[in-house]
Amino acid sequence: MKNLIKKYILLLVVIASIGLPTLPANALPSSFNQSEVISDQDLYSLPLAYSSADRIQAYLESQNSVLATYRPIIGFIDNGGGDRVVTDDLIVDEVFSTVDTKFRPRNQVQNTFGGQTMRVSDLIWKISRENFGNSCYINYNNYRAEPSYCIDNSTKPINPAFLITMIQKESGLIYGTNSRVDPNSDYGRFLLDRALGYYCFENPDRSKSCYDENPNWKYFKGFFQQIYKAYRLLRVRELTCRPGSPFAWVSGNNRFEIGRSVVIDNTNILLRNGITCAMYIYTPHIYPSQFNVWDIMRFLNADKNLIERRGISPDYTPKNLRTFPEEEVVTDNQKIEKVEVVPEQPVEESVVEKAPEKKPEEKNTEEKKPRIMRGFTLFRKTKN
Repeated sequence: MKNLIKKYILLLVVIASIGLPTLPANALPSSFNQSEVISDQDLYSLPLAYSSADRIQAYLESQNSVLATYRPIIGFIDNGGGDRVVTDDLIVDEVFSTVDTKFRPRNQVQNTFGGQTMRVSDLIWKISRENFGNSCYINYNNYRAEPSYCIDNSTKPINPAFLITMIQKESGLIYGTNSRVDPNSDYGRFLLDRALGYYCFENPDRSKSCYDENPNWKYFKGFFQQIYKAYRLLRVRELTCRPGSPFAWVSGNNRFEIGRSVVIDNTNILLRNGITCAMYIYTPHIYPSQFNVWDIMRFLNADKNLIERRGISPDYTPKNLRTFPEEEVVTDNQKIEKVEVVPEQPVEESVVEKAPEKKPEEKNTEEKKPRIMRGFTLFRKTKN
């Protein structure tokens, strides 16, 4: 197993050196829109199949995924809310003193759940649908959370299938070969610790990426921190992508704002919505990265059988909306009678690329090549 990990790490180093494979735009399906990888409907609607933590659990069990039984430990590195050196920025009291307690990860996560274990299905649900996932963009010029750039799941939660998609894209832990990994093996721990490739950069220097040689890696290592921080980054960057934002992400000549064009993989891309903008910040590649998001979302039927449209602009016309009779809308406490099972697909190993640092925060990701791979990535780059 150690030899397998060494070979895998060598593969990542090689990819970091030569770059990821790309395809010409005309080689991708015409239905794939690189300017709007997923729509607002895809992000903010709620499909029946993923409409509760128990339904998500049933899907993981149907795929024999390790995540059906794995129980991550919840919590951030905590040396007290007044400590700015060791304690994670997200739970430093003064950082979030500018916003209501419902946006403070210390209040919503650390004080209540810190040190406890949780089903992955519950974690996915809480992060995407409850105040547990609330947070705000941190302005490191004044070391404070920005009140106008906060994630509010009480009014605008997201589709849990998007988070499921991102896990599959980055590590393949939802279905396929990697999802059967032994969580106690070296390779299993390697994948779970980097489940969303967060803080994994396209850099062969292990002291600057997601390895223990990097002193900052402890702030991002582990399943909970990977899922929580990747979700948070994508949501706050969706907000900073709004036109005219003073906190827009800038990389080289690219300024990431809705309505602007950026150059990705030598291709001009007009950013049409916030989540697409955020995903290109997280992983600045069209193929296989963003293509895989689009492909996996449809493989999961995450844009079908919608039972909720909360958070969508009133003037938005959904593409695939049907109304369910009341008895079909289940809650977490109701018995699951039928969950659609997606047949397993062969998964190809991809790469991953991403990362943020303790103070400035944010990041990016990556993946591999052949079409229908729905496979996995594992390295990325960026910060708040």
